[in-house]
Amino acid sequence: MQERLYRDRRVRMNGVILVSLLLHALILSLLFFSPSFPSPKLTFGPVYTVSLVNFTGNVPEPRKATAAVKELMQAPRSETTLKKQVAPEQAIPIRSLETRAKKDQTLEKAMEEIRKRAAASSDTPKLPAKAASEAMTATQTATPPSSAGDAEMNDKMRAYYAAIWNRIKGRWALPQGILPEEVLEAVIDVTILRTGAVMEVNYEKRSGNRYFDESAMKAIRKASPFPPLPSWVAGSSLSVGIRFHSSELKS
Repeated sequence: MQERLYRDRRVRMNGVILVSLLLHALILSLLFFSPSFPSPKLTFGPVYTVSLVNFTGNVPEPRKATAAVKELMQAPRSETTLKKQVAPEQAIPIRSLETRAKKDQTLEKAMEEIRKRAAASSDTPKLPAKAASEAMTATQTATPPSSAGDAEMNDKMRAYYAAIWNRIKGRWALPQGILPEEVLEAVIDVTILRTGAVMEVNYEKRSGNRYFDESAMKAIRKASPFPPLPSWVAGSSLSVGIRFHSSELKS
């Protein structure tokens, strides 16, 4: 009797398990083969409907490229001309002492020639005044302004002088106590050897302010040695005069 009850209970359990498996298989097949359902859309606020209509206005037709080009060519043109602004060339406060010596020699020769003419024609009373006028003219001709000397400097020499001046100016500082309105100027003669070494540094002109003159001299000493002389410079040395002006560092 007990065996029969146990057997019936076992059959029932197997049936329940079989029905459960069939139900799970059916649910999985429905989920796998069923089409995807659209997700619900969430909206906030009222929904508006817009109807599109055709535009009845006149739309301008695109012009051909040739017509546009002709209209552009026939349009009046202004005569305004744009000119490129060229920055003024920076003046380099360095001059060759050899050029100055040649000018002094030319002036001396002109004065000597005038003296000979005056001595040869000393019997005429009005000649001395004429000789003085000729001397003044010769002086003006033999000593042109500094700008003329800068114009005679070629590009290669100007580039070398610019390198020297940039080296000196980078190591030059105005001493304390010099007022902004003071105008000070000092000129120092320097002899540069072929290797760039500095020799025979002397004051040609003092500013009257000892501290300003010493600052210029210290700047030359700190900047030395200079770049070596270019190969196109004749001679074993080059003598130049370097002008130090207080406006160079106040600007």
